Amino acid sequence: MIRKLKIIQYGGLRNREIEFGNGLNVIFGNNEAGKSTTLEALHAVLFTPVKLGNRKVEDKRFMERAFPYGQSDYAEIELSFEFNGQMYLLRKVWHLKTPEYVLYEGDLKIINPEEIDTIVKAYLNYGEGTYTHIFFAKQDVFNQIFESIQNSQPLSNSIRELLDSAEMKLDGISIEAFKSKLQEDYDALVSNWDIALDRPAGGRGIDRPHKRNVGKILESYYQMEHARHSMRDAEMGEESIERLQEEIKTLKSRLETVSESLTKLQLLENDLIQRERLGERLSRLEDQKQMLLKATQEWPTLQAELNFLMQSTEALKAQKEDLQRALEAHRAYEKYESAYKIYLKRQDLEEKIATVNKELFTVKAFNDALLNRSKDIESDLQKNALLIQSAELRGKLLQASTPITVVDYQGETQLFSAGETWALNAYMKVQTSDGTELEIMSNQIDYDSVSKAYQDAQKKQAELFKKVDVSNFDEIVAMHRRYKTLSIELDSMTKQLGNLPSIESPDLLLKQHEFYSESQIGDPEVLQKKLEKVQQELDSITAKQAKASYRFEKLQFEFKTYEALTMSFGQSLAEMQSVEKEFLALQEMPDEFSDFNHYRKTLLQLAEEKEVSIRTLGQKEMELERTYMNLPDQSAEAFKALAEESEMQMNKWINRAKKLTTIQFALNRVIEQVEADQASPLSVKFESYLRQLTGLAYDTFLFDDHMGLHVSHPEGEIPFHLLSSGTMESVSLAFRLALIETTDADGGHLCAFDDCLVNMDKSRLEKSISLLKEFSKGRQLLFFTCHETIAKQLSEKIIRL
Repeated sequence: MIRKLKIIQYGGLRNREIEFGNGLNVIFGNNEAGKSTTLEALHAVLFTPVKLGNRKVEDKRFMERAFPYGQSDYAEIELSFEFNGQMYLLRKVWHLKTPEYVLYEGDLKIINPEEIDTIVKAYLNYGEGTYTHIFFAKQDVFNQIFESIQNSQPLSNSIRELLDSAEMKLDGISIEAFKSKLQEDYDALVSNWDIALDRPAGGRGIDRPHKRNVGKILESYYQMEHARHSMRDAEMGEESIERLQEEIKTLKSRLETVSESLTKLQLLENDLIQRERLGERLSRLEDQKQMLLKATQEWPTLQAELNFLMQSTEALKAQKEDLQRALEAHRAYEKYESAYKIYLKRQDLEEKIATVNKELFTVKAFNDALLNRSKDIESDLQKNALLIQSAELRGKLLQASTPITVVDYQGETQLFSAGETWALNAYMKVQTSDGTELEIMSNQIDYDSVSKAYQDAQKKQAELFKKVDVSNFDEIVAMHRRYKTLSIELDSMTKQLGNLPSIESPDLLLKQHEFYSESQIGDPEVLQKKLEKVQQELDSITAKQAKASYRFEKLQFEFKTYEALTMSFGQSLAEMQSVEKEFLALQEMPDEFSDFNHYRKTLLQLAEEKEVSIRTLGQKEMELERTYMNLPDQSAEAFKALAEESEMQMNKWINRAKKLTTIQFALNRVIEQVEADQASPLSVKFESYLRQLTGLAYDTFLFDDHMGLHVSHPEGEIPFHLLSSGTMESVSLAFRLALIETTDADGGHLCAFDDCLVNMDKSRLEKSISLLKEFSKGRQLLFFTCHETIAKQLSEKIIRL
């Protein structure tokens, strides 16, 4: 009993898994849901071998159905079934290169195909034909069972045996024994011989002959074919001998030609090899000559270069020392300069003290009234100035060939060049070299009124400053404070003077000042730059000197002296002349070769061809010897006569078999007449089911001589092919059920029907459904349908695809 069908890939189906139970299993699915493909897959996993070929028509048809078109090149199915209380899992993968055929018995994995076939055949009990025609019924062939019976001789014989179950005896002699004797004689003649096709059964000729059950016809056929094959072997052997003799003759001629050419070239080989070697030596000597020539030219050049670099180095070192002394003198000057500045500062303080004393008198002229009036004017001036300063203007000269003049609100001027920026307050006037003037005023204040107030205050302040002879308001304030602070300032300057270092030798310092005033002390920055430049030149010349020294020392290390170098050059020239003389004395390369490699390649090719020719000649001679040894022991004519004799004997046995067939046919007719009135279990069951399904409208049947079915009707016997489609389905269902029940009495075999009730009327449909429910008790029945109504009537448990 099958438990599960898992379709990994088959046709248009992928990853479909269906579990089955006992009794009636209803599988429902709409059109194109894969019902028929599922039934095909079940049939394939049970019966179709996994090994496929591109030559067999049936294999090509199977691959067209089973392999997904344009997507994959394999099909894979797994089937779980129970047999004799043990669970099995059968797995098949159909593939041209890597098929798989595996059976799992519990945890045990079986991979031996013969062992697997034994278990599966024991489970099925019947062969593929019985399942195809009886147990499995697809919709498109359900009503063709009777046509299949007529067209299939084995199936027709099986049905006859089921219909004919009576034991017949005649005159005390067992008819079965008589039939058995006839069959035994017939089998002895035609065993494994296909009378209809007039050839060995299964097309198995002498290339893969039957080993057992070889009948006399087949035996004579094999003798005839062996004689014909031996005749062809003898003819082919004679032809091979003639061909080999001609090939050996041609090979010997070619070998002689190649040997002569090879000998001729080998005579030149030593000279050409020596010439090639001397050519390479001349090339090396030429390289050596050029190297020595270059060295002889480089030696004096390097000597001169080194002398020049050494002189340059000495000169730069002297210049460097002079610059270093100048920098040292400048450091002494800096010490003097520091002392002289202190001297000047003391002199300055002394002069300022004298000046302060003189100012005491002039400060008294600045009274409080003058100060207050000055403060009022300054306040007005600062207030307007702050307004002007709050409005800032910024400028940048982007491009100009000459500087421009910028005047601010106070009348002060500044020069700016291209790329410079500036910031002014409230007002600016820009003047260019060509006389152009541009005024710019800020709009953040009322510049005209503010400027006027600022100018009025300026005017009053200027008149006041002129009167008291000062230049700004701070001077007035300072003069006012001066009277009170002069004494404090005087004390402060006196303390500053006391804190300064004293000058021990003012006269010496003045003499030094006189000396340095008349001397020219160089700028230390200029001196430092010159020193750095000299150092760079010195480093560069030192590097060149090191490089030249390395090259010169390398020459000295290799040749010691210039005289030794020139001697080596002379020896190299002499050796080169000697090698050239030896080179010219050797034989030259023949014109047919472009170079020594071409010659060498040709020589090797000829040697290889000679070796191949010798080896091939030996192989051909051995082949000729084997051909002589393998010739049949008889001539082709003798084998031809033997084949004709065997053919005559085979025809004799064939004629005898035909006569036995005629006797068997006559005996069967007698048996049919004797047992005409005896009913078989198949007949009883068929008529019983037929009455149930047709309501007694059709109750009996008979098969004619060609196994054509006729059913009885009140109006007479009607051939099966003239029945209506609904009646055809009823008759086909009745006969198939009877056939299954007769063949499978214990109900242990799987049955599968594919939509076989679609053309019945309501009454017959109900009877068929009732009959199928009853029939499925005690056996496993798979019913495929695309009609949901029929599915629900058959079972409440439906497997939906």
